[in-house]
Amino acid sequence: MANHGGFSFCCGGGGGVLDIERAAPLRYRVVENKLREIDDTGAKTFLTSCSDCRRTFDDARTHFDWQTSPQSLLES
Repeated sequence: MANHGGFSFCCGGGGGVLDIERAAPLRYRVVENKLREIDDTGAKTFLTSCSDCRRTFDDARTHFDWQTSPQSLLES
């Protein structure tokens, strides 16, 4: 992705924010940026090592009808 390593952005669910319902509008705005970055790579599947990211991407997949399939390192 264009922004990676020390210049990467959070998925929007860091620190368990996914469980804070009132944060949903802001979380969706943040994860939308991350989805766009992932889509720009052309990947159909991607991996994450973070369980909060995995849950956030699964939620975003449903919310945005996103076609990319997130997986965790444990599933690979």
